[in-house]
Amino acid sequence: YRSRGRTNGNLPSFNSNPQLAYLIMYDNAFTGSLPNLAANQNIYYVNLRNNKFTGPIPSYRNLSKLRFLYIQDNNLTGIGDFENLPNLFNFYAQNNDISGAIPDFSECPKLKNLILFNNNFQNYTSGSLKENYKIRYIDLSNNPLSSQAYQQLLDDLYENWKSVNRGGVSVNLRGCGTPNIEALDFITILRSKGWSITID
Repeated sequence: YRSRGRTNGNLPSFNSNPQLAYLIMYDNAFTGSLPNLAANQNIYYVNLRNNKFTGPIPSYRNLSKLRFLYIQDNNLTGIGDFENLPNLFNFYAQNNDISGAIPDFSECPKLKNLILFNNNFQNYTSGSLKENYKIRYIDLSNNPLSSQAYQQLLDDLYENWKSVNRGGVSVNLRGCGTPNIEALDFITILRSKGWSITID
C-alpha cells in the first residue's frame, strides 16, 4: 500500500494475521509505533520506509523467517537488541534519529547489509558485530560515535576478519569522528586484506 504521503494515522494491528509474510506500506504518512510482529511468525519481508513512525524500534525476536527489514526515513529514536533472527539478511534504518548504542547483531548470523547512516548513535557494545561473518556492507556514516565506540567497533571488525579471513567487505565511517592510533592500525590492516573502509 502506497499513498505517496496521503494516508496517516496508526497502522492497524496485525496480531490476527499469523500467515502474514509481506508487509509493504512505504511512502505514506503513518505515525505511532512500529509493529512488534511477535504474532507474525511467517513474516519474511517488511518495508515501512518513508513514513512518520516515532519511538523505539522494537526488540524483534524469534522471527525465524524474517529476511528483509526496511524502516529507513522515519522519525525513530531508539532501538533494542535483535534476538534469534537467524535469516535476517538486510537491515536498513538510515535517516532516523536513533540514539544510544549500535545494537547487538550477534543473533543475526546471516546479516549481509547493515545500513544505519544519518542517525545519532554514540555508543557501541563490544561483540555486537564480532561474529557476523556474512557481513559485506556496513554504513554507519554521520553518527557521532565516541572515541571509545569507534575503537570497540574496529576491535570487533578486526576480530571478525581474524576468525573468517576474507576480503570484499565495505565499511563507511565517514562523519563518525576521528579514529585513534590503534583504530587506524586496524583500518590499515583490514584495508591490506581487501576491506574497503572509508573515513574522513
